[in-house]
Amino acid sequence: MDVFMSSHVRRELMHFPESERQDALMVMNGYLASIKERMGASLECVNTKYYGSLPSLPGGNVKIPVGFVGVLAPLIRDIPDCSIKYCKPVECIRWDACEADKPRACVQCAEDEAYEADYVIITTPLGFLKDKASSFFVPNLPAKKMEAISSLGFGHSNNLFLQFPEPMWLKDEGNIMFAWHPDDFTKSNSWVKSLTSLKIEDKSGQVLTGVVTGKDAITMETLDADQIMSDIQKQMQNFLGNPTIPKPSSILRSKWSTNVYTQGAYTYISTESGLGHMKDLADPVPEPCQSETPVLLFAGEHTCHRNYSTAHGARDSGMREANRILNYTKKLRGAPSKQKN
Repeated sequence: MDVFMSSHVRRELMHFPESERQDALMVMNGYLASIKERMGASLECVNTKYYGSLPSLPGGNVKIPVGFVGVLAPLIRDIPDCSIKYCKPVECIRWDACEADKPRACVQCAEDEAYEADYVIITTPLGFLKDKASSFFVPNLPAKKMEAISSLGFGHSNNLFLQFPEPMWLKDEGNIMFAWHPDDFTKSNSWVKSLTSLKIEDKSGQVLTGVVTGKDAITMETLDADQIMSDIQKQMQNFLGNPTIPKPSSILRSKWSTNVYTQGAYTYISTESGLGHMKDLADPVPEPCQSETPVLLFAGEHTCHRNYSTAHGARDSGMREANRILNYTKKLRGAPSKQKN
């Protein structure tokens, strides 16, 4: 996608007077950086064919004041406490048992705890699967599923919230957008070059929010808070031409990339993959065409080819797999047999 967009930018620049091309180039580079922000990866890694293929839902983005706990709380309210196990790191999932006296699946946790199951729905993010899939399942997953895990891209993206002692911006002037010159990317090793904008979204007027993506998102996670605040202050002073801009008084940031259970943010279609790989990830194991009742089911945004990289895609995939189990339960009139068909 990088080659395609770069050639398009060069063509568009020819429509500007020569005296304006430098400024136009910087604005266009800012736009390209915003596309990278959406993917969470360098544009050279993104498959041009599928960019823009995600449908837009009516209603726009929805903000949940208390976070996703506000969505989950009503759903789990009626589930008995004993049915949900917290803080139980899973070491591996054993499946494919064909003996009548063995469980169809066994979820092996730390400290020698194990849970037998008729079905297991794996909802771990693609980043975790990329790192652990080869040792997480016993026996290994089918080759086509491992290929899908390897081929699809998994972007890095972190939210950054900056609180200032008092606002130095005017609400009605809109957000702060950073326009970068191409030389800035080659000369600077600072993580802030991936920061495309700072948005005014807080009613108090004291908080700016930004998104850092790609490898710089990983770098940002490793820095201490004071370093991040100093870097942000320097960038704002340079771009706004105001040396009196103060350092943020506090920050809050996500750390999706260094979290061992996520290792990134969301899926994108890389140059080595396509929608077919997402469909392969969504297939249960064993597949129904193998005349066996599936044991392993897969959910998560990376398995939803119509709405990958979104929260609603993750939800849809969970509903899909829950309904799959319900349909098998109705078809079999109960739990599946422990013996292979």
